[in-house]
This record gives sequence, C-alpha cells and structure tokens, in this order.
Amino acid sequence: MQWFQALRQRLPQHKYAIDASLLGDQSQLPWSNLGYWRAGQQDYVAACRTLADRLAETVGLNSKDKLLDLGCGQGASLLHWQQHYQVQYLAGVELQPACVANIQQHLPDLNAIYPASFLRLKDMHFSQRFDVVLCLDAAYHSPVPELLEQVCSVLNANARIGFHHLILSEK
Repeated sequence: MQWFQALRQRLPQHKYAIDASLLGDQSQLPWSNLGYWRAGQQDYVAACRTLADRLAETVGLNSKDKLLDLGCGQGASLLHWQQHYQVQYLAGVELQPACVANIQQHLPDLNAIYPASFLRLKDMHFSQRFDVVLCLDAAYHSPVPELLEQVCSVLNANARIGFHHLILSEK
C-alpha cells in the first residue's frame, strides 16, 4: 500500500497540472504556459513572460485596471501583473486546488483568488466588475462562445478581454 501512495503522490493531481520544474522554472510561483518563442530562444521562463507581455500589451493593461486572470495556473502571471504592470486590483480564478493554495501562501496581498472553473463566472459573486479579463494559455480548453458568455457577465462597460487560442493548421 505504501508504494501505491508514493506513486499517487508523484502523479499530477489534475489533468491540467504541469511540472514546471521539468521545463526549467524552479520558482515558488512558476509559469505554466506554452510561451511565445522567438527564433533561437531556449529559455522557457522568458518565452512565458513574452506571451504574457504580448497579451497585456494587446489590451493596454495598466496599473489602474481591475484585472481578473482566468486559469491563472501556478501564479506566475499574477506576480507578473503585480510587478511589471503595477496592477493594484488583481484577482484570479483557478480550477486546481493545489495551485490556489500555493498562490494564497506566496501572494498574500492578492485581492482575491477563486477556486473555480472560469466557465462558472456567472455563478460567482465578485465584489466589483473588471476592466480587463485575461486568459493566458487556458481559453482553448473550452468553446469560445461559452467562454465569452461567462466573461461578459463580469465586465465593466468599457472593459477589454484578452486571450489566445490554439488552432490546428496544416503548416
């Protein structure tokens, strides 16, 4: 029975769980996205930051925005929005309980972290509406119309949405 318990502890706790240390990110709040890779680039963490920055720049993220990060994973994006964009109101939604617990431990000044699916936003009670909703490397896990329907329920009148999607291509 002990070997079975040991084996279970080594397996991912969730189907979306990523062992970021195998990809080169040893931090307490690691990245867990596919990254935006430039020609010749070999640094996983840099590629992840580049993808996050491209998304943030696309929506014009700034410090005054109330930001909701959907599928925030292991927390690297939340830390990135705080440190590099000085976002003053920041909340996250994450499905994986282990990730939520780690984020709560290492980002105690985060405004809110919701342990839920971002496809249940309509059922959640937020203290305010958001100026920006970002979904970094998670939107492709659900149908776009369903995602947009949920996101629209938490937006301010002039809010911005940013996400990227994977598309199968012959190239």
